[in-house]
Amino acid sequence: MINSGTRLEYYTLFAMGFIAAIWFFIAYPSQDPRSVADVSFEKKEIELRAAEKLSDFGFSISDYTITDVIFRANESLLDSLQRYWGRQQAISTLKDHPMPNIKPYYWEVVFNKTSVEVTNSPTEERGPPMERENVKELRVRIDTDGKFMALVNESEHLPPNQVKRKALGSVFESTEDSVEQTVLDAVSDSLLSRMLYFDMQKPAGDNESYSKRSDNQVQSNFRRGIPYRYSANDAQALGDYYVAATGWDLSEFSRDTVFIKRIGSINAANIRYNFTEPILGQQARLDVVVAPAGALLQMEVDYNPNGSSRMDAEFIWGAIYIVIIFTLGIVGLFIFFFRMRARAIDTRSALVAAIIMGIIVPLYIFLGRVDEINPFSSTTPFNDTLALFLQMGVLGALSSVGFFVLVSLSDSIARQHWPEKLASYDYLRQGMIFNKPIGVVVLRSIALAFTLLGVWTLLLQFFPGLYLEVESVFLSERAAWPPLYLLLRNLWFTYSIMLAVFLGIGSQVYGRRNNLVLTGFITAVACGILVPVFFYFGPPHYVILLGFLFGLSLVAIYIKWDFLTLLVTHFLFSGILGTTTGWMVINSPDAYIFYFMIGFLILLAAGASVAIFTGKEERLLPGYIPSYVEELAQEQRIKQELQIAREVQRSFLPARMPQIPKLDIAAICKPAYETGGDYYDFIQLDENRVAVAIGDVSGKGIQAAFYMTFVKGLLHSLCRETDSPAEVLKKTNRLFYENATKGTFISLVYGIIDLEKNEFTFARAGHNPVLHINKADKKVKELQPGGLGIGLTKDQIFDNKIEEIKLSITEDDVFLLYTDGIVEALNEKHQFYGTKNLIRLVKKHRRKSAQTIVSTVSDGIEAYIGKAKQHDDMTLMAICYRDSGN
Repeated sequence: MINSGTRLEYYTLFAMGFIAAIWFFIAYPSQDPRSVADVSFEKKEIELRAAEKLSDFGFSISDYTITDVIFRANESLLDSLQRYWGRQQAISTLKDHPMPNIKPYYWEVVFNKTSVEVTNSPTEERGPPMERENVKELRVRIDTDGKFMALVNESEHLPPNQVKRKALGSVFESTEDSVEQTVLDAVSDSLLSRMLYFDMQKPAGDNESYSKRSDNQVQSNFRRGIPYRYSANDAQALGDYYVAATGWDLSEFSRDTVFIKRIGSINAANIRYNFTEPILGQQARLDVVVAPAGALLQMEVDYNPNGSSRMDAEFIWGAIYIVIIFTLGIVGLFIFFFRMRARAIDTRSALVAAIIMGIIVPLYIFLGRVDEINPFSSTTPFNDTLALFLQMGVLGALSSVGFFVLVSLSDSIARQHWPEKLASYDYLRQGMIFNKPIGVVVLRSIALAFTLLGVWTLLLQFFPGLYLEVESVFLSERAAWPPLYLLLRNLWFTYSIMLAVFLGIGSQVYGRRNNLVLTGFITAVACGILVPVFFYFGPPHYVILLGFLFGLSLVAIYIKWDFLTLLVTHFLFSGILGTTTGWMVINSPDAYIFYFMIGFLILLAAGASVAIFTGKEERLLPGYIPSYVEELAQEQRIKQELQIAREVQRSFLPARMPQIPKLDIAAICKPAYETGGDYYDFIQLDENRVAVAIGDVSGKGIQAAFYMTFVKGLLHSLCRETDSPAEVLKKTNRLFYENATKGTFISLVYGIIDLEKNEFTFARAGHNPVLHINKADKKVKELQPGGLGIGLTKDQIFDNKIEEIKLSITEDDVFLLYTDGIVEALNEKHQFYGTKNLIRLVKKHRRKSAQTIVSTVSDGIEAYIGKAKQHDDMTLMAICYRDSGN
């Protein structure tokens, strides 16, 4: 249960949400232009009226199929009304003072006729005639009073029956008395179609001798083969006839122009009307296109045809907006790249989110287009179906990549700078949904969502100059499975905006400045640019200010609580706001979507309540540790352990060179990694004898260092048992072979310098040769007695191969012992340093101190390697005999 200390806070929050909800349901309809929509007619009745009108125009209804009946908004008119009057005043005027010639909403019935046309090949070589589908579409628009208002005939389809004698009655007067006015009864339809045509050059006065008086003379001329030429006045009479039969009030229109327009195979007359005076600050242009035989071919209205373009400021803001988004994207990619290199990205959870969103986004697109292109319909062309699925695949891939970058980057930034905001969000990502913390978040978010709705409504009231663009009215007419479509839309929109603005930008600012006021301000500015509401607005300065102020509310939620509370709150806010047409429009087809959302909220609240009373408490839930944090911690532990191992290994090497008269000794060991397998040592046997050793364990790293330590222990244990280096190596091989892993071996040189006898006795177990520079001949000899690596074979084979050399040492003799990492050092061209370079360098500096020789060789190898990476351990030992004491 909720702690008693916080009950008052939650009761206050729920009361505030309840009051805000009441305010929202009362006040919001006065702020949304869609609230004036009238859907009192049912779709079936609209279909019948549209079909009846189309039949009156001469089209054969049996040849057409009704593919859609949509309730549409005249977007340009609504925008213009809101700009001119202000949004609230425009809504109030449309509600209280409807005008017959101001039609912000209408029904559109789409008729489709598919026919097969046969086209002949241009040349015989190209094959026989080809068949192609020719889709002819007619759109009949009915206003909200159920009256005909427009016929859209973009495919320029001609009706089979173009003769409309009732319409011709507006030009000619019948001589017969009849209830229904008919003219030119004695003339056949085919003759009328041939004898009537438009002549805009004909003086209007010529019309007076025939029109509206008698058609006898016209019929007489027809029989003599003399056609009738319509004047501009005649064409206007035909146009007036059709306008009078619609929902348009002709008294507020005046004729503008009449011109010839080619429609299909005939010359038709286009009669253009304009408002005599602006109505509600609006101009309108009505175009009526009629055939010579009287049939209506087109009728369309265009509000504010010369002034509907947007202001330059909106175009400029659109360009700036794109630049800002593009810049943020580039900066985000750079930060993502650097964090990826630093391995500070939780790829595991980001990958899961990316896969889920890669499914959600294309499914959302699919549901929004399934009415336009239904891939499951047998009438849908295969190419359209294939194109739709390819588009979904591409969108899915792009969405996955985009969300992977966004989720991983924002999570990395927030976890570094503001990790406490991710606590409950981490429970959700681990699949721990049914627990007390999540239940508290959900109940809190429901109350906050209604609070945001109240804030949103209040902000709209403060900005009456802001206009809302209405691209479509009802969600149920725009998408398949509207409740699912709404949830998917709000999910990807909310998730992307909240991640980018709050986890990304907000956490980054907080991490840099550690200032809540500055963080909140910059985050609200980001909301002003991105506007976290799924609506289209204008003009830009109002949009930015509205987004900023609404962003402050979101910032307050984020700072007060956490990211999951913000995420769920905004998701529910967007969901409820997306169902407003379901309750504020009478007889709305979206009503069931609103009821679905209310049911969804009730289920959420019930589940959250149960989770609070029966779920685990926060102290019993495991914390979330991102994979990269675990990996970095493990790597850090390994580095520490390796550092310790390196220090331990270094402690096993001689801490200082032995101080023995007549001997000048120096050595250096450079592991390729933190630890290595190279080894050198000096063991003082007595005041006149010192044992020297150098070795190289196969492999590198920890294992090699371990075996190096093992060999050191063996040598220190065996060196005083016998004076023979060969015997020491034999015993070492026996013990190493019995205890080491098979396949592991050590190359080793072990020798004893006897200063009393001036002798150097040594044996070699598969190691590099010992270089000897003698003062007498000044030559460099490579001493290479036989021997196998320790650990390669059993006792007898090893013992038979091992050899021992005894040398007399004289003044200025120099011995150089080294591992293969010295001569096999590679430069950037992958060339070995080689024994020749080593001999040349040692010979040149043979008279210098042992330390100088070692340092010179080491520096020479580093210069040779350059920028290439050291790939093997390098160990070098120089022993100089100075009998004179120099």
